[in-house]
Amino acid sequence: MDKEITKLSFYFCTTILGVIEKTERGYIYTSNVNNEQKLLDCSSAFNYAKYDLFNSNERESPTLFPEFERILRDCSRKDILERTGINPTDSSWEKLAKLSAWRIATPSFFVARIPPIA
Repeated sequence: MDKEITKLSFYFCTTILGVIEKTERGYIYTSNVNNEQKLLDCSSAFNYAKYDLFNSNERESPTLFPEFERILRDCSRKDILERTGINPTDSSWEKLAKLSAWRIATPSFFVARIPPIA
């Protein structure tokens, strides 16, 4: 990766659920509470999705949250690893950062890079 990525957006389908940030002590997740509520109100698929980060306000964890571990597990197919350039020695965060360039949904969740502010 050219420049180290420290933040990624977390999506369900086309809706951003929040932002995960890599820190020296682990990870911080902050929800987009309005979007979470909209999805709960109108998407039966989201109601059945495994998402335990509701209303997170800078929730910290020394390890990657299960929602993101699931993405890594679901994206471990050989074709995806080859296309994204993921190596077995990459850290979980490096793998997520590489996946974020491709926006690969698993099945409806994915991570994406946050566009730079102009």
